[in-house]
Amino acid sequence: MPRFINPNPQFSDKNGSPLAFGSITFYESGTTTFKTTYSDPGLTTPNDNPVPLDAAGRAQTDIFYEGDASVILKDNNDVVEWQDDPVSSSNSSSFPEWNAGTSYQTNDVVKYNGDFYRAIAPSTNEIPTNQAFWSKILQTEEWNPNDTYTIDDLVVKNGIHYVSLVASNTTDPEINRVRWRASSTAVVINTDSGTSSEYVVNAATGFASQELKDGLTIKFVASNTNEEGATLNYDGQGAKSILDTSGNSISADVIEANQSVEVRYDSSMDSFILDNASSTNNVRSGLIDNPIFHAFRRKTELDVGTGALTWTRASTGSYKDYYGVIRSAAIDTAREEPNGWLIEGDSTNNTIYSEDFTNAIWIKTGSATIDSNVVDAPDLATTGDRFNSTATNEEVRQTVNFVDDGKYLSGSLFVKKDTASTARFRLVTTNGGTNQDFSAVFNFDTETFTETPVGATAYFEPFVNGWFRITMFFQTNSSGNTNFQLRLRTDDTGAAVFLWGAQQEESLPFSTSYIQTVASTVTRSADEVSIPLLDNITGVIEGDSTKVVTVSSRVSDGIYQIYSAEGSVNTSNDFSLRISGTQFQYRDSDVSTISLNTYTGNGDKETVSCVTKDGVMSISIQGRKGLDTTTNIIGELVLGGTITFGKTIGNSARFYGNLSDFRIYNEALNQNEIKSLNV
Repeated sequence: MPRFINPNPQFSDKNGSPLAFGSITFYESGTTTFKTTYSDPGLTTPNDNPVPLDAAGRAQTDIFYEGDASVILKDNNDVVEWQDDPVSSSNSSSFPEWNAGTSYQTNDVVKYNGDFYRAIAPSTNEIPTNQAFWSKILQTEEWNPNDTYTIDDLVVKNGIHYVSLVASNTTDPEINRVRWRASSTAVVINTDSGTSSEYVVNAATGFASQELKDGLTIKFVASNTNEEGATLNYDGQGAKSILDTSGNSISADVIEANQSVEVRYDSSMDSFILDNASSTNNVRSGLIDNPIFHAFRRKTELDVGTGALTWTRASTGSYKDYYGVIRSAAIDTAREEPNGWLIEGDSTNNTIYSEDFTNAIWIKTGSATIDSNVVDAPDLATTGDRFNSTATNEEVRQTVNFVDDGKYLSGSLFVKKDTASTARFRLVTTNGGTNQDFSAVFNFDTETFTETPVGATAYFEPFVNGWFRITMFFQTNSSGNTNFQLRLRTDDTGAAVFLWGAQQEESLPFSTSYIQTVASTVTRSADEVSIPLLDNITGVIEGDSTKVVTVSSRVSDGIYQIYSAEGSVNTSNDFSLRISGTQFQYRDSDVSTISLNTYTGNGDKETVSCVTKDGVMSISIQGRKGLDTTTNIIGELVLGGTITFGKTIGNSARFYGNLSDFRIYNEALNQNEIKSLNV
């Protein structure tokens, strides 16, 4: 059992004098219950409690105990000198408290006010905070891959100090720069002499230039407000990108003129990281919380606005609910999914008997068989089938006729693990030209693709009870093929996989919501969503304003309208936002357009903020601002107009995806306010 004090320390009062005839009282940690201590390691001979001190302030017994204790040191008048809780018996210091009457020699170590100090020169009655005689000891652990670290823990690896940024941290600080930050020497420098796109700074007088290394901290005063993607050149060592903590180039206006800035160097990205910067560009919470129009919140179609959102769709439509179950929405009703409110153009499922793989339209090769309706499907009905194979080349497939004119073709199928660990999904074009054959292999155990197609794109989406929807799309080669085949097999010999809900669509580089078919193809109609402009926009003349929308979509290679608005004077769109290729494009008054090349089409949520201020437009994606564009405000937004979602006023450029938030403000938000609205 470790000793509480060793060897025979001398306790002092607050003035450094020996605590004559004082006492040490022990309690169970966190309580007022006395804790028994012992004079021997075997814990057989109890001590008095309190433990008395002699005239020199020393206990005349050794002190042992188990676990933690609350310890109180008192003088002979029962006045508390200090109290500590918890004090672990295993962590008790073997170094004595500093004593004003003790003569110390070089390299003696003492404890003072909870910290440890090493003597650098002989002294008596020189308190340890006097740096002429003492140096404070800072304790740092070497990083241990078997240990777990919490926030602000400091470790050393290969001579570099790292600070943990998260709790329960078991990662390698040299590899994981999200959970660790390298800590190194700070350099004080002058005001920069560069531009808004490249800050140029040098070490201040009296400070030596330092080579760039992990954690090197650079402090400077910016002369200019930054542009998108600004860099920093420190002491002529080359311009390095300034990134945010996510590794993205900082947006415009993050650093303001005359602002004190602190960045740190990260060698893994050869860039400077801006952790935090004080800014006068403050967030006006009262404004942020009070848009003049707010729609598509979770569980709330219209939160703030005049009138009602009108949903129009001439057919039923399926959607994925918050539990991953496929539901059906009635004609002219909204569909809310985990990623937001679903809005789609029309589309046709060209496969037939999409849930009945026993039908003769589905060819089973070799000795493959289908067991019908043996498992609950993603819609919770017992309509899921089982595909049984005896060899890896056996498959189930359906052939659909199409015209090969270079269009996009997509196929999708719901699969679930049975005895097979993989499912191989194939799309094939044949009969007349150069065949195309694409495969994607999905592993149920790792929930990843172990093989992806060359020349096509594959992705998957999880649903309820272990179901996954696999989608693959490609562009046909215009070689004259007339047959399109959707095929499934497993690479596991003699194994089975559950399947349900086959779908083939033309002219779209993605899959839309599931469309059930039986004996013939079925078309789901387009969604149209609108609301009157009256009292939902800034006024009769459009001036300073901000529109913010959060979008999730997989559309690509085309033009897809997210929203548009039209007053009764103009016949064209007064303001609109669309996806065009890899760009978000915002248009004000149908005259000036501003674009930003950041759209990825991977289904992630992206917040797009469009601001008009003093005749200048700007667009920001996830808080990253593009270049400004001067606009020419024309016309009036007067009574009778509408805001339309998912298409243009002219009924074209249909959108396919989810909207999870849409706001209109009658003021131009600043960049920090825009960032506060990001998903």
